Amino acid sequence: MRVPGDWDVQVSQRPIAVHTLEHLGETDLGVAMWRRVVRKAIRGETEITWQRPRPDDEPVHTYTHDTVLQLPNSPQLSDHDVLKKIGREVLGANLEGDQCQGAARQARIEECLESVKAKYGA
Repeated sequence: MRVPGDWDVQVSQRPIAVHTLEHLGETDLGVAMWRRVVRKAIRGETEITWQRPRPDDEPVHTYTHDTVLQLPNSPQLSDHDVLKKIGREVLGANLEGDQCQGAARQARIEECLESVKAKYGA
């Protein structure tokens, strides 16, 4: 099988995955970054704060997302530090949306993302 599904991947792993045996692709960068954050938290090197359920039954805001920004093809924008900066600005746009609820939150995030795109010439 050339394109395994989730089930194929899950059952082909060991009961406890040995991450050093994995061959992460370019699209797995977020997974690797999340593992690093959790590992540091477990070791006490950093702190992860978890938001408790809201008493008003509003959805709990989360910050994992699949934001794709169409930016111009530029050697400057392929620089690792610039991409890291853009990623932080995208996260900031999501956090900015926390000031609003429901559709207003989505609109605020999109507005902030448009300003990030404009800043980098899109």
